[in-house]
Amino acid sequence: MNPKNNNNNNQSQKQAKDLENEKTGFLTKLGGVVKNWKNRFFVLNDGVLLYFVAKEDCTPRGQKTEEERNIWVDAIDKSREKHLKRIQVEKRLIEVDGIVKPEEEKKKVMKKWSNIVNQPLSIIQGNLEKLKVLARKGVPSSLRGKIWMNISGAVIAKEKKLRTVLLAFSSHRNDVQYAQGMAFIAALFLLYLSTEDAFWLLNHVMSEYRLIEIYKNNVYGLRKLTTVLNQLIQAFLPKVYKKFEEIGFLVEFIAGSWLPSLFLSNSALWFGIRFWDMFIFEHDPEISILSFTLAIFHRSQNILSKVLSVDQIFAHFKILRTVKLEDTCSNKKYYYFNIDNIISSASNFQKKELFQKIVKSEIEKFDQANVNEEKEDEKYLEVYKDYLL
Repeated sequence: MNPKNNNNNNQSQKQAKDLENEKTGFLTKLGGVVKNWKNRFFVLNDGVLLYFVAKEDCTPRGQKTEEERNIWVDAIDKSREKHLKRIQVEKRLIEVDGIVKPEEEKKKVMKKWSNIVNQPLSIIQGNLEKLKVLARKGVPSSLRGKIWMNISGAVIAKEKKLRTVLLAFSSHRNDVQYAQGMAFIAALFLLYLSTEDAFWLLNHVMSEYRLIEIYKNNVYGLRKLTTVLNQLIQAFLPKVYKKFEEIGFLVEFIAGSWLPSLFLSNSALWFGIRFWDMFIFEHDPEISILSFTLAIFHRSQNILSKVLSVDQIFAHFKILRTVKLEDTCSNKKYYYFNIDNIISSASNFQKKELFQKIVKSEIEKFDQANVNEEKEDEKYLEVYKDYLL
């Protein structure tokens, strides 16, 4: 046999194997541009090899399922600013769409927000739509208090008499009772603001964002939100709604802990903070709260539609109390709670005409049907009492 033919055959087989490996996203050999595999995860998407900077070392992986690929592609698509890199596989050069390193990205994001807070308030509020998009990726901790004060409009009313955050507010509003949920919100504000600013921001969001309904001396506001939420789940997540009915699960069991604190209790702190980053920019509180809550159920619908008991639902959402932010991006087990995806889903729901129609009509229907709200609410106090007392 001709050695030259053998070499040609071997080379052809090798090229075929390389091509197949390339298609599956498996890199067989280090190239000259990427020096090592440290902190890189590779995945193929539409013929383009992508790499994602990870916290832990990741060796090259074999072929991915469509679901696994989509998880990483979504993470990359929703990531911060991107830049183009190239790596070499065998003798092939492949364009790689890479995410900038976290420290580089942090500097760029901080610069954008720093420029924003230095603008006059009228200009900041005039660019609200653009800022909403930026806020959905999170507001830097060092600027969060100032941004929240400016965007909400609370900074304008700062001259009013100082009150202590919780006692003063409860005294100021006789129709409001002290509630655990209110304490969580005030505590969050105090992480980023002075006592005076925290009091005024609390007072302002309770009034201007109509959160006061949640803390009145009955559960009218909470019951309204959960009633509308039920209708939204029935319309957009019919399999989940059917399963809830089968096993006797009420959304109040979960929403009753989320809504009074607006996601600051029974969930990790970072999760609640990201909701508030979004919420401060939204001036239709019912739409914001309901779309976000619906999005949480939506992201978990594959699990919720298959549960066999109420306890399994509680066990699933219990994870949200302790899960780390980075795990929701890198661990498939916790991907249901990826905050960027939840916020993206919430934004998509808000754009749907059916969503807007259901919220508006159900709120009007509820208000008309509950004139004697105190009597109607007595039977619901048992469900919510742990969160209101």
